[in-house]
Amino acid sequence: MQRVLVINGSPKGNNSNTMQLTNAVLEGIRKADESVNIEQLNVCDMDIKHCVGCMSCWGKTPGKCVINDCMQAVHESFRKADIVILSFPLYFFGMPGAMKVFVDRLMPLMETYRGAVRNIGNDAFHEFRFDTEDKRFVVISSCGYGRTEEIYDSLTKEMNFIFGGGRYYPLYCPQSEMLAIEQLKPQINVYLERYRRIGELLGKGEQISKEDIQAVSEPILPQRAFELLVNNYWNMMTPKKKVYLFGDSLMKAVMPDESGMYHSSDAIGFSDMEEKYHFELSNFAMPTFTTSQILPYMKNIMANKELPDLVLLEGGGNDCDHDWARFASTDGEELINRVSIEQFEENLRTIAEFWKEKGVPCMYVVTPPIDMKQFFRHLQKDEKLSMLKDKFPDVAPMEQEYKDYKAVMYKIIDEYHMKKIDLTNCFDSVDNISSVYSADGMHPNEKGYAMFKEAFEQGFASMEY
Repeated sequence: MQRVLVINGSPKGNNSNTMQLTNAVLEGIRKADESVNIEQLNVCDMDIKHCVGCMSCWGKTPGKCVINDCMQAVHESFRKADIVILSFPLYFFGMPGAMKVFVDRLMPLMETYRGAVRNIGNDAFHEFRFDTEDKRFVVISSCGYGRTEEIYDSLTKEMNFIFGGGRYYPLYCPQSEMLAIEQLKPQINVYLERYRRIGELLGKGEQISKEDIQAVSEPILPQRAFELLVNNYWNMMTPKKKVYLFGDSLMKAVMPDESGMYHSSDAIGFSDMEEKYHFELSNFAMPTFTTSQILPYMKNIMANKELPDLVLLEGGGNDCDHDWARFASTDGEELINRVSIEQFEENLRTIAEFWKEKGVPCMYVVTPPIDMKQFFRHLQKDEKLSMLKDKFPDVAPMEQEYKDYKAVMYKIIDEYHMKKIDLTNCFDSVDNISSVYSADGMHPNEKGYAMFKEAFEQGFASMEY
């Protein structure tokens, strides 16, 4: 009658994925040897004291541990067993903590180390104190990684030191979380059958080939299918971060149609980025809004909303723009910015302070340059603004104003240590800037908005919540 000792080192006890594999091996053993005696120890149910490193088991009481606990009986079972199976999952590239405590307490079974330098080949570093010639050792371990190569290197080296290289059977199963998926039962049954075959060979006392070991260590699913399943799982398990965006029409990807009517779009691709970077974007941007309007609007929104994990701020284009109605009513005599540069700076600082007090990190979206010449041609379509052509033969002063307002943005970004998504250089590679702007010269066209995507991707990829 063969004796089999199973050490279940999973903190999940009999519910572990690794025990599914081990039970398949035991089924195979029972099939080959109906009289087999199987003893199973669940480490998580045992009160095992930690090894204290006193070395008494090598000196004062050779082969016997001075700690009087359940391990005394374990040592006896270990000696009597014909087959010893260590079963445990891989935790952070090694065995679980409780299992390591168990293995540490096996030291009394080992010969004393006497300082010799030796090569580690098929011999264990210490060798056992008793004859293990007819004893077979099996290590069954599963992990959630996509493959076993390299993942088990550190554990394999430890097992080689203890048992000797080639003197135990390493059955390492990757993708073990798949064992719990009901829809994969057909594939899982085929996989478990390989473990049952290992058990039969053990039960018959036959050798297990490298091919058999390799078969039980192959991934259950193709790598790409496994990646998709794992990503979907963690996306479901991990709450999405909340990202709020406050800005103007640029963040709504507004574009005029052929009739001149403006429409919002997803031309920047925020919906794809939400999925890719696992966040939920609430886009509170409002077309035509200046920072003077964004500020109270933002406070009103937040009076009824949970705090986000991150807030994106955008604004400045409308602030720097001019009060064209006033310009027209004064026959071109009065031209003022919608929000003065001094007020713009104060608004940005107030907005930054608002979020700083709430402890919410901010990321500022720096606006790109506009196609000023096209913008002026667009404005001249309004008869009231026909004098623009004579008043501004050179748009350079207006372009400089946009740069001045942008300098304020950078100043506040630095002052409040905000990260930024800078759209300033998005069109550097474009020979004709009009080709990426709509007819109004102020809003990019679909191609232009799409060029923002890389800048936003980099920003979201670097998000720290």
